[in-house]
Amino acid sequence: MSAIPLSTIETVEEPVSLWRDAWYRLKRNRLAIFGLVVVVILAFTAIFGPYLTPYDYLSQDLNARNVLPSMSHLFGTDDLGRDVFSRVVFGTRTAFLVAVIVTVFAVLIGLVLGAVAGFFGNPFDRAIMWLTDVTMSVPNLLLVVVINASLKSPISKWMEARYLATLNPFYRETMWVDFILVFGSMALISWPPYARLVRAQVLSIRSRPYITAAQALGLSNWIIIKRYVIPNALGPFDRLGQRRSRHGDGAGKCFQLPWRRGQSADAELGQHDLGRPACLATLSPPSRRSGGRARPCLGCLQLPWRRSQRRAQSAGQQMMDTKNTNRLLDVRGLTVEIDGRNGPAIVVDGIDLHVDRGETLGVVGESGCGKSLTMLSLMRLLPNKIKVTKGSATFDGRDLQTMSNRELRKVRGGEIGFVFQDPMTSLNPVMRVGDQICEPLIYHRGMKKAEARRRAVELLRLVGIPGPEERLQAYPHELSGGMRQRVMIAIGLACNPKLLIADEPTTALDVTIQAQIVDLVKDLRTKLGMSVVWITHDLALIAGLVDRVAVLYAGTVVEDAPVDELYARPSHPYTRGLLSSIPKLSDPPASRLSSIGGTPPEPGRRPKGCPFAPRCPLAENICHEKVPQLEPLSGSSNHRAACFVVQRMQEAA
Repeated sequence: MSAIPLSTIETVEEPVSLWRDAWYRLKRNRLAIFGLVVVVILAFTAIFGPYLTPYDYLSQDLNARNVLPSMSHLFGTDDLGRDVFSRVVFGTRTAFLVAVIVTVFAVLIGLVLGAVAGFFGNPFDRAIMWLTDVTMSVPNLLLVVVINASLKSPISKWMEARYLATLNPFYRETMWVDFILVFGSMALISWPPYARLVRAQVLSIRSRPYITAAQALGLSNWIIIKRYVIPNALGPFDRLGQRRSRHGDGAGKCFQLPWRRGQSADAELGQHDLGRPACLATLSPPSRRSGGRARPCLGCLQLPWRRSQRRAQSAGQQMMDTKNTNRLLDVRGLTVEIDGRNGPAIVVDGIDLHVDRGETLGVVGESGCGKSLTMLSLMRLLPNKIKVTKGSATFDGRDLQTMSNRELRKVRGGEIGFVFQDPMTSLNPVMRVGDQICEPLIYHRGMKKAEARRRAVELLRLVGIPGPEERLQAYPHELSGGMRQRVMIAIGLACNPKLLIADEPTTALDVTIQAQIVDLVKDLRTKLGMSVVWITHDLALIAGLVDRVAVLYAGTVVEDAPVDELYARPSHPYTRGLLSSIPKLSDPPASRLSSIGGTPPEPGRRPKGCPFAPRCPLAENICHEKVPQLEPLSGSSNHRAACFVVQRMQEAA
């Protein structure tokens, strides 16, 4: 494959640091500069107040009472002859100290309570919000008076008892009682607005993909709150990574390619053979069905039945082990329901899947068929109001559905790696790439930070990222789509998992980067000996990648077969429709792609009988009345299909 010339690649400038970008934006906001100057003057006055005043704020001069402002008394004097300027400066110190301490404690209290309420939900959310409403409904001054009046006497008696017991002079100072009560009471009445604000942010953050990705790594809830939720709830740097144009007005542009100046683009595009040069050289023309995008054609993907060597190597893996001694993942009768307005609705209906050790399983189907939801249910990462109601999922002899949360966290990220669909939203935007790779290593393997960073460099080098030492310091927005996906794969492989689940990892990538990611996963599977579940809607993409394919429709498996046999003898009408929609080199020019009419049924509106019957051109009366079971076809115990028509034709033959 020939590398893309550098002349066709848009070059970008060096990244601007966060502080430089913040200073640049601050200089353009005159009101912000004015506010900064005021704060700096107040802070300077509070810190260096004793060195700025010519008099002590308590000293009295009865001969200089009510003196007008002059050079010796800038603000004049009061009735007792005290210098007003000195008293203002010392008062500024006290006010500034009170404002800083009260604000810090109020923000901390509101941050913790708001994060807990938003992340865990009820009953914590209801209790904390009730406490917030009660606190905000009472007048602030009245609450401060009540707190001071009710607590001063008990605290004073406790400090006196401690002094008599320890003779420590600290407990003799009653000033600390007033100090603690004033600052504490003011902090207690100031936290509700911060808690409400943080809770609102967390409610939107907790459903984002990078939170699910952190849970898939096995991180505890408190670590997720500390490192993922709170930093983003404080306000993500919306313009982090924006680049100032030399001739623009300051509006930047993000990286298109992540390598730095002077590096060759060949390092990212790769000099190695992608294994499918014909696919990259002969892309089918864009059509109306493909949305104007070029797609790889089926005829140039080196399909597995055309390669005898590939067939011979995978023959052993395609055989069913009747004793299940080689079985790594075994899913039986998995059913998932969603709580809707009209009651529970089934979205995954009795799925049966299995993955053997060292095997790659492809899970295919249209969008909305339950592919991703099935894999998330295995890890118990389902969103709110979606739950598993039936079935079991056995991984390496242990049922994932009956594990405790602590046991399951050890499996997530440690034994099962997960690569999510969109790396831009699955990576934490406010954490550097290196920290996100090191996190599962520190949590699961107990590595020190230095050792984890060395391992992170090895992982980035393993997945083919040039300059891994530099990339550790990058934020996700500073990498291209292909590199971000490689980082996600590196995170999934960090702890050498037995099973890697890749949820449509190439959907948002162009065909060149798709080929690189596919070949990367194939190489890593060979090197590490792990099993892989590849979720996709593109049958052409996985033709040369997987050993076995499970076709899903409306939350059920309609066909399951070795990849060679599925492409050579597709049985279910839905599988035939998917294969016929892939462009081929033998198709006449400008011909329309074949399509399957209609759409998959919505949850809660599943038709009676076979869910594919309303769209099936071969449907019979029985198809609209009964649900077909997944049965092995005659002549092949490894090829199963759930279709009455296919089963009747097999019996007739």
